[in-house]
Amino acid sequence: MIRKDNVLAIMSPKGGVGKTVTAVNLAAALSEKLGKKILLIDTNVSTASLGMHLNIIYPKTTINDIIEKKKFHNIIHYYSENLHVIPASIKIKKNARDPKLMLKEIYEIVQEYESLINRFYKQYDLIILDCAPGFDVESLATMQIAGGLIVVTNPEYPAIISAAKCIEHAKYYKMPLGGM
Repeated sequence: MIRKDNVLAIMSPKGGVGKTVTAVNLAAALSEKLGKKILLIDTNVSTASLGMHLNIIYPKTTINDIIEKKKFHNIIHYYSENLHVIPASIKIKKNARDPKLMLKEIYEIVQEYESLINRFYKQYDLIILDCAPGFDVESLATMQIAGGLIVVTNPEYPAIISAAKCIEHAKYYKMPLGGM
């Protein structure tokens, strides 16, 4: 995978530390205050919540549609003139309650990340990826395609320890990173 300089991953292995809030607020500030054209993508397909933060609750198209329908058409939701969003689905399909099938779908979506980024990166000043927590295929795949990383944490021992592990992973992948 070739990293794109204008792709930024917002990550923390610990859930509940504010990754999505950080991603949404950063995207909103850059698009509304600085006039930058931003694409915000929910790469947390297993526990999606980005759309809910932007009142995109049950969108007609999501990142999941890339796999299911091989469709990129109408996948972008225009939140504002400069802030565009690709949410993940919060629905649980009846036939996908089997953990093996769920994991298979996640792997299939992750394998499309690079083609998704390649399709849109030239159209935006910045693409922000709201990552899944943990060190599974969802989060590590975003780390490999992003040109930069912001590690989000809070002052709790589990969050700090997981942030330190995240930084070690970033160093292993030779990824530029920042954060507090």
